[in-house]
Amino acid sequence: MKNERLIKMTELDTATFQETIKSGVSVVDFWAGWCVPCQIFAPVLEELAGEMESVAFCKVNIEENDELARQFSVTNIPTVIVFKDGEPVSRMVGVKQKDEVQAAIQSHL
Repeated sequence: MKNERLIKMTELDTATFQETIKSGVSVVDFWAGWCVPCQIFAPVLEELAGEMESVAFCKVNIEENDELARQFSVTNIPTVIVFKDGEPVSRMVGVKQKDEVQAAIQSHL
C-alpha cells in the first residue's frame, strides 16, 4: 500500500500575503471552490509541496480575496504564480503537468 500524506497548503489573504511571500520562493495557487480544473490541479501542487520542502506552497481563494486576484491580474483559474523574494517570476494558467510546474519552480531556486 502506498504511503500518502496529505499536505495542507497555507491559505493566504490580504493580511498574510505579503509577509508570507516576502522571502525565498513561494508558489501561490489562485483558485475558487466551484472551479473543477482547480480541484483537478490541487493534488499536483500538494504532491509538489510534500517534495519541495524549501518552497512555500500557498492558496488564495479568489472569491474571498478578489483584491489579490485583481492586484496580480488573475482573470482565469487556476492560476499559479511563482514568487521569489516577493516578486512574481513565473505564471502558469490552467491545469499543468507536475514536471512542468516543478521545472518552473526549480528555475528560481
